[in-house]
Amino acid sequence: MADRRLRVVAIVLTLFGIGVTTYLTYTHYAGIQPSCSIAHGCERVLTSPYAKLLGVPLSLLGLIGYVGLLAALAADGEYGRIAAAFFALVGWGLSLYLLYRELFTIHAFCQWCLASLVTLTILTPVVIWRLLRAPVPDPSGSS
Repeated sequence: MADRRLRVVAIVLTLFGIGVTTYLTYTHYAGIQPSCSIAHGCERVLTSPYAKLLGVPLSLLGLIGYVGLLAALAADGEYGRIAAAFFALVGWGLSLYLLYRELFTIHAFCQWCLASLVTLTILTPVVIWRLLRAPVPDPSGSS
């Protein structure tokens, strides 16, 4: 029962992350400015050199990561749990790196990037807790 609740919480958070990164990816490829009513630094952050990794927008990488996370959450078993933890940890690490750049290099904040960071900050412990709470499989194959 606890596993199901953790999975549902993780799926809801992941769907929110997909929404945020879909919006940012759309604005990037459509060439429009994202709505930025709180921080007023979205355009500055999203057009900085730190908003891309090897020429790929972080928003697209985030979208791919969230979709991978959703697929991992849909999978049963240990490999799904491990993949979910992997996707969450990598996403969280990239988000923390971008926050570092926002604070110390860009001197501007993107509310959408921060929303994804907060989502991953909640999501990462949820999927790790779900991984750690998983029942240990019986090596003999008996129940």
